[in-house]
Amino acid sequence: VLEPRAVERRLEEAARDLILREVPRAQGVFLARFEPSARDTVEPVVHAAVTELSRLPHDARGFVLLADGDGGTLRTAPGADGEGGPIAEARAGIGIVGEAAVSGGSELVEDTTADPRATGPERDGGSLVVAALCAGDVTLGVVGATATGGPFRSADLEVVTAIAALAGPAIGRAMGVVPGP
Repeated sequence: VLEPRAVERRLEEAARDLILREVPRAQGVFLARFEPSARDTVEPVVHAAVTELSRLPHDARGFVLLADGDGGTLRTAPGADGEGGPIAEARAGIGIVGEAAVSGGSELVEDTTADPRATGPERDGGSLVVAALCAGDVTLGVVGATATGGPFRSADLEVVTAIAALAGPAIGRAMGVVPGP
């Protein structure tokens, strides 16, 4: 009989193996959404990212926030279609999402109500997974998801990080931050 933690560890390992098998396929599907005609604007890239983020488990609600002109406020990106998630805005350096934007990193919080850094909207989201959205060495904003139906796991963070890595350069090209391929 396996202990609960051992079962959880084996499930996470199985999920990681699945990701390693499926991410190359998913990258091809995801990248196909960014044909040259779609690179002119941010909206199709953001829409694709939010769609993929919202496929995470536990009734996930994906979001993409882009920094405004002064970089102090992160706002819902054009094309996000207001998927109904609680996080529509954040301040750079404030809360879990704002810290991810400033650090350029990623984070998984299983229960935001227990995290003293969480802002009101982050607490309303339940579980949170977020990654900085970068184009080259420029942080454009963040991508992430919230879930009230259960906690995210490390495999979910890997998926969000992969989406950020794919969407960041495409959004950067559309915004003129980085040159095209």
